[in-house]
Amino acid sequence: MDIDERDRVAELWDHSQEQYRRDDRVLYWELLPAVQRYQNEMMTGDAETGYFDWTLRELEARTGNTGLRGLSIGCNEGDPACEMILFERGLFERIEVVDIAEGLLERQQGIARSRGIEGIDYLCRNLNAIEIEPDVYDFIWAVGTVHHVERLDHLFDQINKGLRSGGLFMMREYIGPRRLQFTDRQLRIVNEILRILPEPYKKTADGRIKHHLERYDIEAIKAHDPSESIRSDEIMHFAAKHLDLIEVAETGGTILHPLLSDIAFNFDRNEAGAGLIEGLILLERILIGEKVLPSDYVFCLAGKTMK
Repeated sequence: MDIDERDRVAELWDHSQEQYRRDDRVLYWELLPAVQRYQNEMMTGDAETGYFDWTLRELEARTGNTGLRGLSIGCNEGDPACEMILFERGLFERIEVVDIAEGLLERQQGIARSRGIEGIDYLCRNLNAIEIEPDVYDFIWAVGTVHHVERLDHLFDQINKGLRSGGLFMMREYIGPRRLQFTDRQLRIVNEILRILPEPYKKTADGRIKHHLERYDIEAIKAHDPSESIRSDEIMHFAAKHLDLIEVAETGGTILHPLLSDIAFNFDRNEAGAGLIEGLILLERILIGEKVLPSDYVFCLAGKTMK
């Protein structure tokens, strides 16, 4: 990406919450409670156990439970955000959060300070050029960030360099087709579902009806976000190249992500919607389990490799 594109990405993610919610309505598939339980089960084996809690148990078994140093690859909006929750548990001595979105970082720094947290630093960094201090971090994590990075070889090399021996890297990520160029099979299945889905469940936040999903125009994707899934289909290749993969769990999203985009909130209003989403989750699990479709999302735990 050139300088203008990086500035557009920073501006977009300064207002990241708008990508997921609008007027208190959930737009993004993973924010639905039923989907969160589904994702938890795929990642941890228990629908009620979140992946951060599960990972922290693994981390404590490897490194102990106090005085840890952490690094978040990407800044997520929240009050409290995950790094604040982690810090307040007393496990970490210091946490750094790095992202290109300066406005978002400043807001989250303000929230941390309002909670009396002084041990988290929010740092503006270009993840395509980041240099990570070697052998420093007990825990490095990335949630929905890596698919925005073009220089994957460099990033994963830096992550491996930054981990201490015995440390953990955790990633929750989209690894599907780059630039959201969903496959013909994906689109065919999504559109068959849309064809039979009752109209109230196809209403978008701006009042349109989502009758059909066309393959996204690549130039439109780039214009909106030049970093969007720029090399998403290569993420696991470079993760395996630079890190010791401990756990890799396929978590789906191949149908639910394109299907529920802009209409997810319709399934969170009544029992009928809850029943529909459970049926859609079951369908996706069967299609992926029977190898009809690959998984577009992954949960990964990895350790340091010695080079």
